[in-house]
Formats: sequence, structure tokens, C-alpha cells
Amino acid sequence: MADVFEPNGEKSLECIDGAVGRYLTLTKEGSRYPRAIYLCELEVYGQEPDDNLALGKPVTGVNLEQGTLDTLPNLVDGKANICADSGPMVKQPSFQIDLGCVRLIKSVKLVFPSGCTEALSKVGCGFKNTVIKVSKAKDGGVVCGRLSAEVFEPNGEKSLECIDGAVGRYLTLTKEGSRYPRAIYLCELEVYGRRM
Repeated sequence: MADVFEPNGEKSLECIDGAVGRYLTLTKEGSRYPRAIYLCELEVYGQEPDDNLALGKPVTGVNLEQGTLDTLPNLVDGKANICADSGPMVKQPSFQIDLGCVRLIKSVKLVFPSGCTEALSKVGCGFKNTVIKVSKAKDGGVVCGRLSAEVFEPNGEKSLECIDGAVGRYLTLTKEGSRYPRAIYLCELEVYGRRM
């Protein structure tokens, strides 16, 4: 790099495709004579998690028994006052969001309908045995999070962290392990992470 004399006294450098690490070192190399570095400020910017990656993306309710797909845009419209359900009650109701491209998923937030109680858990208000998977194709994937017990949060929200992140284009939420038909009722499904 050549000497830089910017009119505003600043110079920015982009790390191509990003660089991962804990320490940043600035070194002046290649001089035959002793040198010093004089700086007023050294600022470092990383890539913070994006906004809700699911907002406005295609989402379907997947009926694994009947093989039907219902489009459910209100699950990802940013309006928690309009809810969605996964369609007819089946043993493994499911929602799937197409994020449009491969992402590193950090966390998922579920927004429940108001009034979700244990009494309503048998018809779909509860989330025991709910599994969230992230995949590059529509099937399979790695588990991002799992709810092993019923969740009735006072504020109607539950966030799940993907340990070490999960990479994929599709996020699928499935209620597994029921002996009886169930549905899933959600007001909003939010996904947070970043572009790969």
C-alpha cells in the first residue's frame, strides 16, 4: 500500500469476504529504517446480525400426511397481531421459510398468540417437541433449536439460539412426536443471522 494523505485525514480498508478472529494487529512492514506509527484513531467494524431475515420471505405450512402446501405470508409480515396456523391437524405439522439464499442462522424468535395457555396446548397452542432445522435443501438439515417442554411466556415470545450457528437457505419448524393430530399456531416467526 502506498502512502495515504486523505483530505479528511481518514482512510478505510475493506476486509474482502470478512476476516474472523479475536485480535487485530496493525504493522508497518518492509522498511530498511526504524519507523513509528502515528494514528489518532483506529476503528474496527464487524458484521452484526441482520434484521429479521424471514421478513417478507415465502413461507408455507407443510402437511406431511397429505402433502399439501399452504402459503402463509402473515407469519412473516412483521405484524404480530395477525396469526397463522399450519392447516388441518396432523401428527407432524410444520412451517418452512425460504430465506432466498444461504445464511448463517444465529437465532429464531417465536411469537405466540395472546392467551396461549396449558389448556390450549393440545390443539396447537403449546410447543412441546417443536424442532427447528436449518438446511440448504428443502429436506433434512441440522437442528438449530428444540423445545422439549411447553412454553407459555408472559410476553408471548420465545427466542432460541442456534449453538455455533446453522448454515442454510430453508428454516423448518416442526412439531414432532405426537400420537394425536396437532396444528401449530404462531403470530410471527423471526429469523436472525447474516449473509454467508
